[in-house]
Amino acid sequence: MSDISPEYVLKRLGKPVTDLNFWSSGSTQPFLLASYGENGGVDLWDLKTKRSACHIASHAPMLSCYGMNTGEVITFDKEGQLKLVKIRGAEAVNEVCLSTPNAGFCKAAVLPMHSDSSNAIKVAVPGEETSSMNVWDLKNTKILSRLTPPDGFKLGMPMCSKLVNVHSNLVAFIGYEDGTMLKWDVTNEKVISKGERLFDEPVMTFDLCNDTALDSAQFGFCASATNELIKWHVETNFSKEANLNSKVEDFQIMKKISLLNPGIASLKIRSDKKIIATGGWDYKVRIFSFKSLKPLAVLQYHTGTVQAVAFSECLQSFGQLLACGSIDNKISVWKLYNS
Repeated sequence: MSDISPEYVLKRLGKPVTDLNFWSSGSTQPFLLASYGENGGVDLWDLKTKRSACHIASHAPMLSCYGMNTGEVITFDKEGQLKLVKIRGAEAVNEVCLSTPNAGFCKAAVLPMHSDSSNAIKVAVPGEETSSMNVWDLKNTKILSRLTPPDGFKLGMPMCSKLVNVHSNLVAFIGYEDGTMLKWDVTNEKVISKGERLFDEPVMTFDLCNDTALDSAQFGFCASATNELIKWHVETNFSKEANLNSKVEDFQIMKKISLLNPGIASLKIRSDKKIIATGGWDYKVRIFSFKSLKPLAVLQYHTGTVQAVAFSECLQSFGQLLACGSIDNKISVWKLYNS
């Protein structure tokens, strides 16, 4: 399936795409949030009109954007500015603006509000020390936890992260520059699982979902600057603390495949757990079976690294969409494998 074409293409001239997220803003109106490098800010693309309904300006290259069901958008830029922005029609109003010490390359990880009964907006971004991450209560502008690996472990910078709730316990997954992934108990600031040196290069991207057969466990996929794509499984045990000196891998490697070309910049699991999508340095988007990692399709449209991919939920009149954003300034939107 390499000869299909996108449904449509969105473009902001001279602005390489860095992040994508579908967003309904608490209504049935579907939007696509897109952040850009080169001081490009964030667009709220109206999927009906195919035009930007609102633009959030920025003086720094954006790393990430995320929409809350309360009508607010969280943005994070290369200068470490973490903002909560209220969208009022075509107007964007800053509600909170924090200066964080060390943005690096890591996008902000936001805990979905439906996963948290406290209604706090919890966001993880790089912290003061080289390998550390801070988890913020964004509305109250306070740090809830500092996730700092023990002394002597040179993991390098955090490259990518996600926040999830497991049995009402806040958990952070973090991929590091040395190719390691750690799973943290955020409240107690301790490592509870690890995948040591999964790659010889930095963990560039990963995504995960709950194991429906074992609700304390997760399936995940991760990738790096190499040509390897790994599927893993990990259980949660809050009563233990991982021994970082041990060579035992707590992340169980389920499958590993090698792609033709190195470099995977982006990766997402579709919510029905049937397929995953990866965006490559070779400008291609690849679709794989969630279960077997069997290659299903190669989408060839972009002329630059595909830095962001995002799946929608099943949208009325739209179905499930796949959006792909590239440094070629374009966002391609696709329909595929809709039941």
